[in-house]
Amino acid sequence: MIFNPNNYSVVFLSYDEPNCEENYKHLLTLCPKAQRVHGVKGSDTAHKEVAKLSKTENVIIVDGDNYVKPTFFTTTFVLDDRIDLNSSVLSYSATNEINGCVYGNGGIKVWPVSLLETMQTHENSTVDGSIDFDLNNYLQLNTSGSDLFITSSPLQAWRAGFREGVKLSMENKKVVSSLDQINWRNFDRLYRWMHVGIDITNGLWAIYGARLGCYMAINKTFDINHLKDFDYLNNMFTNNIWPDENIIERESNKLGELLNDSRITDVFSVSESIKYRNIPSILRSEENFIKYKYHPPYDIVYISNGEPNSEKNYMLLSERFKNVKRTSNILEAASVCISDYFWIVDNDAIILEDFDFIYNFDFFGPLTNKTFLAKNIKTNEISTTGALKLLPRMTVLRQETIEEESVVIVTNYTEKK
Repeated sequence: MIFNPNNYSVVFLSYDEPNCEENYKHLLTLCPKAQRVHGVKGSDTAHKEVAKLSKTENVIIVDGDNYVKPTFFTTTFVLDDRIDLNSSVLSYSATNEINGCVYGNGGIKVWPVSLLETMQTHENSTVDGSIDFDLNNYLQLNTSGSDLFITSSPLQAWRAGFREGVKLSMENKKVVSSLDQINWRNFDRLYRWMHVGIDITNGLWAIYGARLGCYMAINKTFDINHLKDFDYLNNMFTNNIWPDENIIERESNKLGELLNDSRITDVFSVSESIKYRNIPSILRSEENFIKYKYHPPYDIVYISNGEPNSEKNYMLLSERFKNVKRTSNILEAASVCISDYFWIVDNDAIILEDFDFIYNFDFFGPLTNKTFLAKNIKTNEISTTGALKLLPRMTVLRQETIEEESVVIVTNYTEKK
């Protein structure tokens, strides 16, 4: 089946976002027939109002803080035959202007109208701790359909950060007791929310919100059932949040200390924020649908710095494997890659003919460094010296120390000159 967004009703769903009028006007330039639901309290109730407006069996919902990309309505793609749009929600990624995150948070959704009419989540949920739609119904897309602008006011920025700080502090719908219990993909997103954005107007409010939300959730001082109540959060902001942005930065750094995790540092400076935002956000896979494709090939990087034979060895590698990147050090290598892990090939290594660079980690498994054994062709010694490595991109960029493991593969190792 070819999915074409022009074949479905489009409804703009807004509540009190300061930039919603501008975003709706922009949407109308792309889709003049787009309808709107505005100011309806309660997410379930609002979504049911959306269902009433839809003229098709599935409806595209654009949240009020989304600035839809011009390519959204001109891009079609083939849906996997196993996908049933009568029971699945297509969730586009959104590009967050503050921190560079690209994932489903706040993105455009394509809902079956029948599911909207019958769902019992958010304020109507009878399940304790239900704060969002059932993710089992979601088919997450890597495709970014919109830019997410949530900093038009201090309140909007703080509320968005606070909600994500709470949500990303959960595993299996339960709040964790420490950050090391969060899967590494969500931790990377939370890390960006907590550190990046001081250079954006009101961006610091989002950082503070994320840190406060995470801290209150982990310490059980916030009832997560209130997360769906924007009026409650608005009152919380109005009555309890400091108005001075200089104090907010100091309080954000304090919260970083209270979270008691060495990975959470002070808020990034302007230059650090700009640099980190430009690092590509992690993607789910090279394919659009996470459910059906888990393991994209990992980037290969050749590292050299003018050593003898380095040009020859690079040519040998690049002739066998296409799109090999080349840098002078590991940190630079991580910054040019986009896959979760990346291979490091030293300048004096020659890859054996039967080695194919295929290695799949569990998608949500803990991050680790893998080192493949190398053989010195002069001494026949097999060791990790100069060996092929498979490293997790984000931990290298953050220069974190994690577990390292040698992979004992006698037939697949690199030869060392």
